[in-house]
Amino acid sequence: IMPNSLNTIGDKAFDGCVAIKSLSIPGSVTKIGESAFENCTGLTWVAIPDSVTYIGGYAFGFTHATGEAAHKKTGSFTVYGTSVTAKNFAAFFSFKLVDPRISTCKATLDKKSYVYNSKGVTPVVTVKSAEGAKLVKGTDYVVTYADNKKCGKATAAVKGIGKYKGTVKLTYIIKPGKTKISNAKSTKAKKVKVTWKKTAGGVSGYQVQISTDKKFKKAVTAYNVKKGKTVSKTISKLKSKKTYYVRVRAYKLADNKKNAGKWSAVKKVKCK
Repeated sequence: IMPNSLNTIGDKAFDGCVAIKSLSIPGSVTKIGESAFENCTGLTWVAIPDSVTYIGGYAFGFTHATGEAAHKKTGSFTVYGTSVTAKNFAAFFSFKLVDPRISTCKATLDKKSYVYNSKGVTPVVTVKSAEGAKLVKGTDYVVTYADNKKCGKATAAVKGIGKYKGTVKLTYIIKPGKTKISNAKSTKAKKVKVTWKKTAGGVSGYQVQISTDKKFKKAVTAYNVKKGKTVSKTISKLKSKKTYYVRVRAYKLADNKKNAGKWSAVKKVKCK
């Protein structure tokens, strides 16, 4: 790891350092000398910062025995970079060139929405390079999460490390968990009162449905409870002596959309 004060890496500066496995060149470097990392047989790739305007011949990916005229490639060597200098170096020596920007990679989540839990929702992130190679978490990128401990919209920020750079943000929805009805009863004629337990995660409100069909395929009346702290709803104008079925679910508003959790278990109640 080189200091950020470094401007130039001289000719043959690390020639023969076979123990080098990876290399972090700071953005302060503008010049890399000829054969700077020649005979570094443990080095299989290099990330070239945009600050570099000159790379000398055989700087990377070559061996050169003492007394021999020919420089030989070490084998498969990859250049990570987007600058003209990096592209020209890779092209001149026929090295593989990879765009190291995370923004050009394909970063995806395993799902688009998740169910709330008290520990925080941390989706699995998969990142593939523009060439289709799967990147390694902890080696090529790290993930940090924001707003993932409550219902609503959350963010997974994918930041490139090592040979990769830049950051992309993926958004996802955390839906409320399943609501549980505490009680459903009829204390007055033509009325049913439904009470439920407050759903965790900072929900925006609840949706209540009542029907004479226990499968809720027909004759369904829906009600919207617009406060997350409200945990009951009295339904009026029902038919006396009729059996009804009720269910409740919580929702969270995000992007002007009601992102609802699963319906509660259905409760049966006979109206007075």
